[in-house]
Amino acid sequence: MSHIPIVDFSLSLEENPSRSKLEETGKLLYDAFSTAGFVYLKNASIKTKDVERLNHVTEEIFNASYQEKQKFAWDHKHNFGYVALNRESVDPNKPTDYKEAFNVGAEALDGDQTFCWPHHLSDTFHIVMKNFAQSCKEVAHQVLRVLAIGMELEDEEFFIKQHHLMHTSKNYTTLRSLYYPPVPDTLPLNQLRLGEHSDYGSITLLFQDNIGGLQVENMDKEFVDAVPIEGTILVNI
Repeated sequence: MSHIPIVDFSLSLEENPSRSKLEETGKLLYDAFSTAGFVYLKNASIKTKDVERLNHVTEEIFNASYQEKQKFAWDHKHNFGYVALNRESVDPNKPTDYKEAFNVGAEALDGDQTFCWPHHLSDTFHIVMKNFAQSCKEVAHQVLRVLAIGMELEDEEFFIKQHHLMHTSKNYTTLRSLYYPPVPDTLPLNQLRLGEHSDYGSITLLFQDNIGGLQVENMDKEFVDAVPIEGTILVNI
């Protein structure tokens, strides 16, 4: 596999999709996940304008001063808050990751009011994040349901049943915004933005900007560029 497959998901989102359409899409997902491990999901239910809105409020956070962002420093126990530059190192053989992040863990998505949201940095950040997380949950369930059909599982609700606690305090689902600032010349030559890693969830929904940079390891142990494709969601197992 020298490329990442593209699967048109629109057939699965019709009001009353036929069984054959669901099976066709499900088999395409199954084939992509069992070979590349990634798939570009085209024509899913999340609109470009919603991604742009999320990017806007996220930029309001990352554009703030370090001192202001640190007031919302990452709470590891609840997986909520701002993650500073060089705070993480997903590949211990490489320098720390030159990126920033803001994590919104499941407890915050569950409506817990005790979390300290950065309202004075962006007054709509919390609303946009929660609404977007709900949209992601719906897409994730759609993908998992169609995938079960493509895998010909006897219980087609198997994956849904395993993920019914998504976005509750009993689940580790996270909505994560990432920012990769320019790398200064003073950093090591082997400096990465984000080291080689595997994600910890069942699936990841990734929304890329038009800059790119992500690479995916295929079954032949070769790294393939995950070139951004407008209007798609990159799904990773």
